Amino acid sequence: MVAGKDKKKLALLILSIIIVVFAAGMFLYPELQERKARNVVEKHLQAVITGKGNPYETVDVLKVRKIPEGVLDFIYLDTLKRERIKDKSMVIDRNMYENSFRTVYKSYDEFIDGMKIVYGSKAEQTEDGLVVKRNGHHYEFEFLYDVTLTDRSGQKLYKKYVFEVRPSHLPGSDYIISGFQER
Repeated sequence: MVAGKDKKKLALLILSIIIVVFAAGMFLYPELQERKARNVVEKHLQAVITGKGNPYETVDVLKVRKIPEGVLDFIYLDTLKRERIKDKSMVIDRNMYENSFRTVYKSYDEFIDGMKIVYGSKAEQTEDGLVVKRNGHHYEFEFLYDVTLTDRSGQKLYKKYVFEVRPSHLPGSDYIISGFQER
């Protein structure tokens, strides 16, 4: 049987461990997200270099029209931006119903009623539909890479590129390249 003093020491030890684990998680989570985001850029550049894989699966094709061509090599230089951003409210409206849920729900009103059930008190009725407030956050990044390219004549070019990376809304991917520019 554990004595009173030993119980206090054990409780203090357990509390200390919980605090250390929580604090470590708070510091390590952004680093983990940054690594995932950098992996997307490196997967993209590797696909361009090797021709294996689809470089367009790592970019937001609505925002990135052209990808770098003739990439020979790349080196990560720096993280220029790591920003924690509050998630925006989501608007559920007739357009969403028409484009994505028309085959699931018989009518727009049934769709809105279903979304009210799904989102509960987070959903606020407006004349245009529902606004769902979100309490979460996400990270957005900008990475600086040194990229070695070839031009049409085969000459090596050394350029620096800034890759903008944001959370992906596509299944199977945490992050996606939303833009890049030469620096």
